[in-house]
Amino acid sequence: MRLLGGKTVLTNSRFAGGYGVAVYASPPDASSPDRIRYRDTRLLTEGRRLMCTGWDFGADNVLRAAPALAVVKAPTQPVITLGEDYFGKDVWVQVRPHRDGIELPVLQGATLLAVDDEGAVTPTLAGRGVVWQILRLAGGGVRFAWDWFHEPGPQPAKFVLTCVDGPTSPADVEVTFRSNQRTFYAAVSGLEDGETYTFNVVAENVDGSITKLVPDLSGETDLMVVPDATGPGAPDVVAVIER
Repeated sequence: MRLLGGKTVLTNSRFAGGYGVAVYASPPDASSPDRIRYRDTRLLTEGRRLMCTGWDFGADNVLRAAPALAVVKAPTQPVITLGEDYFGKDVWVQVRPHRDGIELPVLQGATLLAVDDEGAVTPTLAGRGVVWQILRLAGGGVRFAWDWFHEPGPQPAKFVLTCVDGPTSPADVEVTFRSNQRTFYAAVSGLEDGETYTFNVVAENVDGSITKLVPDLSGETDLMVVPDATGPGAPDVVAVIER
């Protein structure tokens, strides 16, 4: 029990006895791991009495905190279940060990997980990208441009432009990620004129075990293009616009 701004805050520790771990999660689509909610914290508003009947003091007294998603004792492995409000969103998860009722230092930093529309989870990268230009070049080349919007958490080590469908198989193009850079470019050449190709821009970690597709402005990740060997025509007029 402690005081916070003149109000009484109670923290429920459910870890008595032996060694184990607790799994905590942030709200859906939280912007950083700082939003992870620890333990059962309750704030008693003025005029409320402490009732010795448990920890449920009413939803209006919850200090934006939640109990652990799972608490287990060694050697059992924790299994967590996320509600439907997490489906199709990202969530930060952290495992915190405890022994004899005392939480110990965390084993590792928080992990960012992507939850699909059916509740399955996979590790993912923080940040979001968008492909904003696909430019056909002379000689059957195509250049892609995209922006990457940084967020706290694991960042990609590289981007890979890869052809997933087409009459030929151009080599993948790797672009190194730089934390101080927002716009990235990749180009391929030698594509067959007038044929349809489909490309993906993929953000990857160092070994490629964690990936994230970069969509275009419409949200589509399969980027279709028909190369034109003649390339874009020369401009007829060049104008200077004052800004």
